[in-house]
Amino acid sequence: MADETVPLTELPPLPRVFISHASEDKQLGVENLVSQLDFRGVPNWYDAYEIRPGQSIRQQIDKGLLDCDYGVVILSPTYFEKVWTLQEFDALWNLMSSTGRLFPVYFGGMTSEEVLKRSPLASGLLAINGNQDVGHTASEIMAAILPQPVRRANGRAYYFRKRVRVPDLPKSGDGALVDTDFEECEILGPAVLFPQTGVGFEKPRLYGGQQTFWPS
Repeated sequence: MADETVPLTELPPLPRVFISHASEDKQLGVENLVSQLDFRGVPNWYDAYEIRPGQSIRQQIDKGLLDCDYGVVILSPTYFEKVWTLQEFDALWNLMSSTGRLFPVYFGGMTSEEVLKRSPLASGLLAINGNQDVGHTASEIMAAILPQPVRRANGRAYYFRKRVRVPDLPKSGDGALVDTDFEECEILGPAVLFPQTGVGFEKPRLYGGQQTFWPS
């Protein structure tokens, strides 16, 4: 975990993520995953949002590939059966694999052993397990690519798997933490947290000084 946090007012522009997937997997969880990424403030390129009737599919995908900073590849049994998705994977590999910006997500029961049988190169990349809670999968993608904190769609600051110092966190006029969510974070106090300030925790670890804690 990084020791430093960045004030919200000083955050750089967020990188954008290309979501490569088989269309058959949209209703099986990919649309849910994209919604969770949107909620976490992760800018993304998702074909259903980006390609309009009458536009060239190839040209729009090419543009998306070039405009994005990271690639997320939803590897499922169907993904490996389709020519189009494998072409996207080839393009993402050429653009991003050498710089650590390509993230496989195992999906639809896919395992590292199954990926190895289909693509030894793909199996060599550290993957995210998408065969779990979709919100947690989205959080893992976010943690891998975004500076934190990020602004969620509801305007709240969100930290995931970070070590954060209370003096660096956003506060109200009376010094209480406000509008901030922490998931699997180490929080270095001291701090007094009141339920009315809307601070959310999931699996927190609180250290250092007197702390009063209520989950929101």
